[in-house]
Amino acid sequence: MDWRKGWRKAGLLVCCLGLLSLAACAGGSPGRIGAFMGSRTKAAVIPPIGILYTKTTAPVAAGVSGKPLGSRVGRSSVRSIGIPPNPFRIPPVALFSWGDMSEMTSAANGGITKVTHADYEMTMVLLFFRRITLITYGE
Repeated sequence: MDWRKGWRKAGLLVCCLGLLSLAACAGGSPGRIGAFMGSRTKAAVIPPIGILYTKTTAPVAAGVSGKPLGSRVGRSSVRSIGIPPNPFRIPPVALFSWGDMSEMTSAANGGITKVTHADYEMTMVLLFFRRITLITYGE
């Protein structure tokens, strides 16, 4: 009977270590989360990500200047379909990716000559389809 208690304790320990390693892969600092999502850039704010559906908007750069955002808004997007992020430190791979998400294109789409602020919007469906939109504000 004594050996069964030992096996139960060992099994519980292995399960706890497995859960801790998964939490360490998925959580942590924004830089680590950005790397987990396949991005090499560090955004000011990285909203939480849903497994089934995500649609979030956040600023590209942190800081409140008190300046008005501007009367014009421009958008540009990039889309991808691919293998989702996973806890095994294998980066997500886009099988297909298309679009132009440059600040220049976004400003041109809104008729903006002076950009005062920029946000990004991320939409994901089942972690396979991703769309990231750059939203620029200005005059």
